[in-house]
Amino acid sequence: MKFLKCMVLLFMIAISHGIQACGSDSTSKKEMDHKLVTLCRAWGVLKYYHPAVYEGLVDWDQELLTFLEHFSPQSSVEVFLTEALDKLDSAVAPKKFITKEEFAYFTCNQYRRIDKLNFLSDSIAYPITPDFDWIRLDENLSSRLKFRLCNTIVNSTSYKKRRPSKKIILNLKENPYPDQSTPELPHRILALFRYWNVINYYFPYKDYMDQPWDSIIADEMDVFWNADSRVTYINAIGEISAKTNDSHSTVRALPQASKSAISGPVKAAKFMPFNFREIDSKFYISKSLRPELNGYVGSEVVAVNQVQLDDWKRLYSKLHACSTPQALANHFDHMISMIQFQDTFSLTLVNEKDKRHVSFTQGVSGLEKINSNYNDSVPHYKFINDSIGYLNIAEARSGEVQKAFKLFRKTKGLIIDLRGYPEGLAIQMLPKHFSRIPVNSAEYYYPSFRFPGAFKKAKEQENYFVENRFLGVIKVLGLLPYEKVFPTFNKMYQGQVAILINNEAISAAETTAMILKAYCKNEIFIGQPTMGANGNIAFVDLPGSVKVSYSSLHWHYPDGTRLQRIGIIPDILVEESPVDFINQKDPFIESAVGWFQQTNVKD
Repeated sequence: MKFLKCMVLLFMIAISHGIQACGSDSTSKKEMDHKLVTLCRAWGVLKYYHPAVYEGLVDWDQELLTFLEHFSPQSSVEVFLTEALDKLDSAVAPKKFITKEEFAYFTCNQYRRIDKLNFLSDSIAYPITPDFDWIRLDENLSSRLKFRLCNTIVNSTSYKKRRPSKKIILNLKENPYPDQSTPELPHRILALFRYWNVINYYFPYKDYMDQPWDSIIADEMDVFWNADSRVTYINAIGEISAKTNDSHSTVRALPQASKSAISGPVKAAKFMPFNFREIDSKFYISKSLRPELNGYVGSEVVAVNQVQLDDWKRLYSKLHACSTPQALANHFDHMISMIQFQDTFSLTLVNEKDKRHVSFTQGVSGLEKINSNYNDSVPHYKFINDSIGYLNIAEARSGEVQKAFKLFRKTKGLIIDLRGYPEGLAIQMLPKHFSRIPVNSAEYYYPSFRFPGAFKKAKEQENYFVENRFLGVIKVLGLLPYEKVFPTFNKMYQGQVAILINNEAISAAETTAMILKAYCKNEIFIGQPTMGANGNIAFVDLPGSVKVSYSSLHWHYPDGTRLQRIGIIPDILVEESPVDFINQKDPFIESAVGWFQQTNVKD
């Protein structure tokens, strides 16, 4: 009995020590994560505000990597930042030091009251400004270090390499570390720090995110810490990118190193000969690229290669940024449509009676698959009937736009199909057919090269008015200012206009919709909501030759109404059906024709 009691006692002691050790490890990891969050924010401040860093006098990446190589629970972020600031200040000394009163403004997030930063208090000129309240709240920083960080911010000056090209896209060149195919831990943390700070200072839609960006850095620390393979590393980047809720955010990795956990190697022999479309949370074959398989069009599909599409979509949404639910549906439709295979693939089809697994060997080439998403019929305009014209602006070239309007000048109704991504010059051929004078169509905020994290309102609103193709090209090339307007002698289109939209329309297509809203007098939007992502795309390189994109401009209507994460909402909603795929009918065009008939536009 005594022996048994001793064994029980020893066992309890061992368990107790194990729990304490586990608890100690957990506490140490939390402390390390907390330190890294502080380091990420402070490292970003010095990266973008200290002249020794942005003038390239100190390799700021390497300073971080060296610290991270020996990072442990005992490491001091305070010591590292202090020594790093000493090094930076010795390279470029501060021109002046802020006063105690100016420092106090920082501690209550009123830094705009400081004389040098007072220009940021103009909320009309600078509608978006950075938040430095974290400096006051961070317990890992001493008052002295907080003072030095604030002083660095105030002493920051304009730097030409940071200047946007034509006030559009920032020139932020970063080392992609191509030798780090599977980045080691320090480079993975560098990737997290670099991406978080780029979005923190140069992404204009942070206020529209589902989750506050400030909280995301802590959430993603463990994900990057444990991403010790190429696949998990790419997925970690995808996960944090997805939290921007921006359909312009994509992750591009080296093809030879990139691999999908579900669909297999990127390089494969063939593509599936089907396109897919989601309707009411169900997936259907919308198009067959092989005539012998046409009988499958309209079939409901629940799995590909025995992977349930509902589960796959949930995983996809965690790793891919989507502005809206309709954007997610579009991205996922295209993703499963682009699945590649070697010998065979299988689809699980369901109907009211049964479920069956069907294997296929037929495939198509990459070119056939890409072309399947476009309308090959030329010209991209036609008569629906004697009174109604049709122009596919999503695929028409500028010359076709000119010819179409000349042809349709006397029609009572015009359908403009915007379900896709239009050519830039074709877009600018539209306004002159509805107006002889420019009409403001859009407005944007662009990132300030003077003060990182601030966005400045563009002085001129966008009107996209050009008088002819020659001047259009000249203006696009920047050889003539957009505000310069020459007389136009076009006859204005006087009929009613129906604009077709759906979740294929993004960015430039949504800008086209804004243009048509501004210039047309008798327009109606018919279809489904667009994706809701606009603003020129910028890129940032991450370790391992990974390139991530994001929207760099805050694009909106002239009155300030937002488009991001909303899209263009149709006046008349069109609902699709699998029967439309089977019968090869276009319910969008049918709905537009029906609307014209109701408004007395007849044959």
